[in-house]
Amino acid sequence: MMARDGGLQIPNKLYFRIGEVSEITGVQPYTLRHWEMEFPTLSPKKNDSGQRLYRKEDIEMVHTIQRLLHSEGYTTAGARRLLSAKSGKRAPRLAVPKPPPPPSKPDPPPLSAAALEAVTAALELMDRNDERLVRPEKSED
Repeated sequence: MMARDGGLQIPNKLYFRIGEVSEITGVQPYTLRHWEMEFPTLSPKKNDSGQRLYRKEDIEMVHTIQRLLHSEGYTTAGARRLLSAKSGKRAPRLAVPKPPPPPSKPDPPPLSAAALEAVTAALELMDRNDERLVRPEKSED
């Protein structure tokens, strides 16, 4: 075995199956499969029967992800951005749907002559009331 990446013991082999990687890193196989979806920098090869074949670099990446998430307190998204920036691989962007455009407001119907006269009369009445509030009428005692 060879000691790499801060004490991680990785046997001197070319490929490792997911169970072996789980034993080496202490990360459950279901978590490893999940991290493959979350982190584009972690991408083990698959053989003809579909079994994952991890390389030493993949195991070191698992260890790095584990350290970022559990020891350094990164969120999954933060660790993904950090690793993508370091590796040059671009993290897939989450599709955020654009909000639909606001509905267009229909034009108001035209005012009839009678409605226009009523609005004008109401505005004149409001003006007269405003004047009374500003200049109160004198009362006779």
